[in-house]
Amino acid sequence: MVNIFSEEVIGLDRITNDLKNAARKLSDRESRYLVDYYYQMQDYRIRAAAQEREARKADEPGEWTKYMFSNLKSIENQLKSALDLYGDQHESSVWAKEITGIGPVISAGLKAHIDMEKTTSVSSLHRFAGLDPTVEWTKGKKRPHNAQLKVIAYKIGESIIKVQNKEEPSKGSEVPGTFYGRFFVERKEMEHARNAAGDLADQAEDALKKKSYGKDTIAYKHYSKGKLPDAHIHSRARRWVSKLFLSHYYHVAYEIHHEKPHPRPWVIEHGGHKDFIAPPNWSPNW
Repeated sequence: MVNIFSEEVIGLDRITNDLKNAARKLSDRESRYLVDYYYQMQDYRIRAAAQEREARKADEPGEWTKYMFSNLKSIENQLKSALDLYGDQHESSVWAKEITGIGPVISAGLKAHIDMEKTTSVSSLHRFAGLDPTVEWTKGKKRPHNAQLKVIAYKIGESIIKVQNKEEPSKGSEVPGTFYGRFFVERKEMEHARNAAGDLADQAEDALKKKSYGKDTIAYKHYSKGKLPDAHIHSRARRWVSKLFLSHYYHVAYEIHHEKPHPRPWVIEHGGHKDFIAPPNWSPNW
């Protein structure tokens, strides 16, 4: 009987040298497609894994679910490898990959989507990534941001949160938590303090106007009292740390592209910090 899960049948062959060379020469347009395709494969793989688990619980064979899961995982890994090779050709991606929690897919996506000739400021990058709260989009109108980059920005925040307690002894850190993870914790504590003091009441009122909440929901109970629920506070802190990372990415990419110092940092002008927070692991070579 043929084992349908063998590598020969599933096709889990390693990427050939020709494909590796092609990955190093990927255009930004091709890379954008591969990043989007990677996240689609990841979603499909997660669904297939869930279906395979349910099949096991029901004592059903699940051969085809397992087969699909294995293939999707293989494609996912190969796409990640290709994007890693693409990123290695660009200094801004290499910098991003050195940040704990920022892998080859996110770093490749940033390089592929952000054109430093067209992106003239950190604020314009935040707007392009869907992180400008003053810009609203309604269906039927032209989208004011890049949907794929907005997904990447969200994943940046989630990745930072996931590794916030990871120790980094190799980088000289004596305490748990990554560089950006510590800023996420600090920002979240600040948002909670502002919320308790009633400083975010206008945000709560605005939330009630934009969406109808059931009166028995946790969200309504908080918003109706002029307070934001914990999930909303968490989202605000996540978006802020994503913006901080993107401001640093822009800083690094700007100096690489223009070979001159970056202008006054976003985190001082708009980010709520009085002191300059320099991008970690970065010293310009010019």
